[in-house]
Amino acid sequence: MAGTRAERSRCWDYLTWLLKQRKGSKVFVDDPEKRDDCTELRIPRGAAGRVQGKAGETLRSIERETKTFCFLVPDRDDPDGKEELVLIFGADKKRRYKALDLMEDAMSGRYRARDGDRGGRRDERRRDGS
Repeated sequence: MAGTRAERSRCWDYLTWLLKQRKGSKVFVDDPEKRDDCTELRIPRGAAGRVQGKAGETLRSIERETKTFCFLVPDRDDPDGKEELVLIFGADKKRRYKALDLMEDAMSGRYRARDGDRGGRRDERRRDGS
């Protein structure tokens, strides 16, 4: 890891959370509202599928588009379990708010996941025969 001390610290946190998720462990973030690199979006429990999309493609597309790191966690402030939190991480506040807007669009059905870095070029090559 390279960068300033704050950048390295954020990277360590993100990597730790990502590895915990990949192992299937629940990830909890202590006091996300106190972090200067985090924006929270509360969503109804049933909306998680719309935010994530098929196999997580919507969430990953939003991350690529906004250069953020996002994941869902149970809302500790909701004792009834009716809500979840989407945590949006990144040093740039504008990018986090753009991710938040795109997630709200995804929940209302107005967002289409992009095809990663390939864009439309893959289909164009097929039509051209290349």
